[in-house]
Amino acid sequence: MPPHPPASPTSAAPPPLHGVRGQRYGGPRFSGRGILAVFGLLGILVTIAIMALLSVKVLDAMGSSGSKVGPAASAGPTGRAPSSTTPGTVELNPAGQVDRARAARCVADRQTVTTAAESYRAMNGSYPPDVATLQAAGLVLSDHPLDLVLHVEGDTLSVVGTGPCTGR
Repeated sequence: MPPHPPASPTSAAPPPLHGVRGQRYGGPRFSGRGILAVFGLLGILVTIAIMALLSVKVLDAMGSSGSKVGPAASAGPTGRAPSSTTPGTVELNPAGQVDRARAARCVADRQTVTTAAESYRAMNGSYPPDVATLQAAGLVLSDHPLDLVLHVEGDTLSVVGTGPCTGR
């Protein structure tokens, strides 16, 4: 096959070549980018809807358990002050909250000392004589005084509160 002669500057340019798919599918309207944009937009809208739903739920939960101040907070519909066990109410008496915190600390300390005494028994074969022995063995670490006494009767251990932990 003979080589093509070089094109002269005066000859017309050949018509542009179109792809296999033709002019209709080759344009930007049908290139597939539009579908991706639609799905991206839908994803953003769904994400915003989920975030709005979650924020409404969080704000609703915060609004129902917020503290109330004034006569409506201190007296319920019957005119009596709400009990401290009613869910969603805030006690306006800080002394009651401090007492509950102390009681919770006594209960936690008693559970800790009971567990430490059982560990001491597992390591040494018998219960410790007192709480100071548990502290010396490193089984109980406390930054406050433990108002607890150990009572051992045979294989039975009881931890009893003293001082502020009496009866707790």
